[in-house]
Amino acid sequence: MAFAPCNRYGVAGIIDDEGRHIVGSDVLHAVRQGRAFRFAHRFTAVAPAAAVDILLDPSANDAATVVRLVLEIDTGVDCSVGIYEVPTVIAPGTELVAYNLNRNGDPSMNSVPAVYHTPTVSAAGTLAAPVAYVTAALPVDILYQGTMGDVGAGGAAHGTLPEIYLDRTKKYLVRVTNIGTGAGNTVVAGRLIREPNYYEG
Repeated sequence: MAFAPCNRYGVAGIIDDEGRHIVGSDVLHAVRQGRAFRFAHRFTAVAPAAAVDILLDPSANDAATVVRLVLEIDTGVDCSVGIYEVPTVIAPGTELVAYNLNRNGDPSMNSVPAVYHTPTVSAAGTLAAPVAYVTAALPVDILYQGTMGDVGAGGAAHGTLPEIYLDRTKKYLVRVTNIGTGAGNTVVAGRLIREPNYYEG
């Protein structure tokens, strides 16, 4: 592979040994460059009507970069997911490590937002994207029947929210609320990608 060109939006490609241009995933390109990070946290036994929070603080980034967030929710209960800007934070909570997905690079959090779980928040802030809903699968759903027994849906659902670019001058609150009738576990995970800032003059 000779080099990896990409356009101003991060859509990458490679020139192979025979001179062919092959378009690749911008996420894979970011991983190769050491600009892709991932975090995850599991909240257990979330009660009906209770909410769990993740706080993101992209202020560690400079004017030359922006951070793109993709959220993934795994849940055993029906839930709503809101992303809020400028929450009123009393205490940030417990910091989570966002791991660099290129283990040949710097695995620290120096170049990505700080991520915290269970912050103390007095006001959620302004909704930054439409509220999303994830509906848990019914545990009676059978996906496959085989000689070793039945394999079911496991009573869990997976939801991936649309990508959002974070404003480095603001904090963000991800709030997942159990809107089901019973308690259940919820995993909030995210991919954070640093990329050049082409959106400011």
